[in-house]
Amino acid sequence: MTAIAGKPFFNPSAPNPPKVEAEGARLQSPSYHTERRATLLTVEKPIVSLTITPTTPCVHPVFELQKAPRTLSRAELNGRELSATDYAWDGRVFWLNATLREQTQLRLEFAAH
Repeated sequence: MTAIAGKPFFNPSAPNPPKVEAEGARLQSPSYHTERRATLLTVEKPIVSLTITPTTPCVHPVFELQKAPRTLSRAELNGRELSATDYAWDGRVFWLNATLREQTQLRLEFAAH
């Protein structure tokens, strides 16, 4: 088990990472880091929209976001604003406190640099 922003997480879906499509960011190559159990992206715009399609239930997905502004203004899951207990953000890593079983939209809005 590891911790992000002081919140513990374990991602048993790591061997089967979800398919991720991104707008406002680009997937790195490789796009998934097995040891850190994280999808790797480089942020290009202040709003990042991800379409996450799990192949198996995706428990507590993790996204490492390079070049992201440190301040995350808003996070939404399928159009619903997430509360502070629904995720953790440390300025580089976004951890989602959810289990995804079907295609899901994640939208991250960052403050301007």
